[in-house]
Amino acid sequence: MFAQPRQLLLAAVFVLLGLLGLWFAQPSQQPASPAGLQDGRRPDYVVDGVRALELDIHGQPARRLRAEQLRHYPDDDSNELDQPRLRLYDDQAPPWHIRSERGWISAGNERIVLSGEVRARRAAASDQEAIAFATSWIEVFPDDERAETDRFIELDRGADRMTAIDGMRFWYSEPMRGEFVGRVRSRLVTSETPAPPPADQRHD
Repeated sequence: MFAQPRQLLLAAVFVLLGLLGLWFAQPSQQPASPAGLQDGRRPDYVVDGVRALELDIHGQPARRLRAEQLRHYPDDDSNELDQPRLRLYDDQAPPWHIRSERGWISAGNERIVLSGEVRARRAAASDQEAIAFATSWIEVFPDDERAETDRFIELDRGADRMTAIDGMRFWYSEPMRGEFVGRVRSRLVTSETPAPPPADQRHD
């Protein structure tokens, strides 16, 4: 005996609903990542308004760090920074002031990477001109008192200016020295005072 068309339709509906229920009950194969996580990394702690000071072996300030936020990652013991402000002290010259949009510090503080809009400056002293540079990415190696980048960089020292297409390597403590890479352009301003004209060419 054949079932009525209406009974067949109801049976098909019930089977379809059962299949849909089984499908929704299965766990998702690709769960959505929580907001703010990248590559599955999750910080084990977050600190807002960071203020840190590191002393040298003589108990004098060596480095001072400020940042809007710090995130520590336990997988490699590194730290990410938002709006870092770094101050590097030198007992023979004024300190360096460096700021950027983002930062990263390796385990042991051996390597610091600053990125985004990076600006650094050192004030003038009695026997030293003011110096400043700007780039988009730079690595700082505090133990070697060295910084380097492979990005375009502008450097001003007094009235002089230098630019390098492929970056520079820079030892920032006294005596300072640097190596520029790639095409380099410079504008040097001399400070010599011109000699007065001969007496017969002077005007009242």
